[in-house]
Amino acid sequence: MEEKELLLKGIRVCDFSWYAASPVATKYLADFGAEVIKMEYSAHPDLIRLAMPSALGKEDDLSAGGWFNNQNSSKLCLGLNLTHPRAKEIYDKLILSSDVVWENFSPGIKERLGLNYEDYVKLKPDIIWVDQPMQGLVGPYKYTPGFGSLITPFGGLSYLSGFPHRPPVGTGTNYTDYVINPGHLAIAVLGALRRRKQTGKGQHIVMAQYASAVSILETAILDYTVNDRIQPRMGNRLPYAAPHGCYRCKGEDRDCTYYTPIGAASGRKNERWCVIAVFSDEEWEAFCDVIGNPPWTKDPKLSTILARKQNEDELDRLVE
Repeated sequence: MEEKELLLKGIRVCDFSWYAASPVATKYLADFGAEVIKMEYSAHPDLIRLAMPSALGKEDDLSAGGWFNNQNSSKLCLGLNLTHPRAKEIYDKLILSSDVVWENFSPGIKERLGLNYEDYVKLKPDIIWVDQPMQGLVGPYKYTPGFGSLITPFGGLSYLSGFPHRPPVGTGTNYTDYVINPGHLAIAVLGALRRRKQTGKGQHIVMAQYASAVSILETAILDYTVNDRIQPRMGNRLPYAAPHGCYRCKGEDRDCTYYTPIGAASGRKNERWCVIAVFSDEEWEAFCDVIGNPPWTKDPKLSTILARKQNEDELDRLVE
């Protein structure tokens, strides 16, 4: 079978980015055929190399980290000390031979390295330049560095994560680094490439990671702006589904053995759970059939999605 040509074949990306948010996005482009050239050097490697998980027996090998390899496969690498006096001479040539230049430095680092879109667009008008600092390029917080572990609480995601009767628990990982930021930015670059194909003009894309993260809270922001109401933590619930949660399974307690990074942990009980999500009345009817249509499922106060939401506490007790 003839292999199909990848969509982004022939596109070169000069990738100054590191850690997660931008490298995940540039990997999307690399997987679709773009030539992504990532820059780092041994004395100052991408810090995601130091993150776990590492291959067994290779914990000190900077090339064996699972996260780094997951986010940077399909790419090429150029070992370049960006602070060396001759470095700019080298990366200038790479920038001017690339379709996309991608970096997620704070403005302070950009200024020291001389990586300014305004200078390069004069030499290459069709260049697509991506800036992805934490707080943008202007404003009182523009020099504030950071990534997902700071953006998640700063942007409000942590506050909304958890159960209403407990403190916030956060997202469990640097969610913005792996989902929101790279997703938004990859789509923006694809749009810029399409526009360049139509007009011959490049584009300067500035996406503050903080702004990208906050954008997914539009419902909570609108509710507060219009109704002066602060959205509470909802646990596993959704405003438009019921039942929607993680329910303890029926049965006797059981002993379990768990394997953790520090060894086995045993003796924990009640660890069987079932995740149920019902988004419509049709799905409700199917759910009732699956569990054998017990008498309580015929109660009129559970017959519609609106009624189930109004009686959700009782519904959860009945389901479990």
